[in-house]
Amino acid sequence: MKVPDRVYHQLKKRLWCLADELGWTALSDQQKSSFYEEWIRDATIGGVLSRYLDPGNVRVYTKDTIMKPYGRERIKDPSRILNLLGIASDEAVTERYIKPHGLRLRDGRIVCWGRARDWKTILLAIYERASFAPNGSPSGAVLLFPSGRSAEEYYQKLIYDVARRLSIEQVVWYDA
Repeated sequence: MKVPDRVYHQLKKRLWCLADELGWTALSDQQKSSFYEEWIRDATIGGVLSRYLDPGNVRVYTKDTIMKPYGRERIKDPSRILNLLGIASDEAVTERYIKPHGLRLRDGRIVCWGRARDWKTILLAIYERASFAPNGSPSGAVLLFPSGRSAEEYYQKLIYDVARRLSIEQVVWYDA
């Protein structure tokens, strides 16, 4: 049985509001797992979904269908990212990227952003995209929500060094 669109959208709105309040993008996987367990036991979330899904699929549906797009949607707006990099938010964009999020600006600068734990993917994406773009320039990375090792000064020094070796002009850390 399929979850009706109306029910999906109501649950998505509710869970995304909860996620905003919890600072979801900065939570560890273990913390998120605890919330998933709490939500599937909640009659207004898991109870509602269990009317349409096998009880064993409620957690998977909550995680993969409702919450998986949350992080990507919450960080896709480039205006804040450009501001952090000192670039005007009305700068002309010639190409947009996802996985990781990024932009190629009219002058060839490449900027990318994403969760700090994905720093390798982000830095290499900037380098690769700049290498293949006309007049490409590896301009900047914004690493969001540092936690664990990526929040440690010694580890951030390593990341700065890698960025320098890849000729990336700037790395900015952002923890909203």
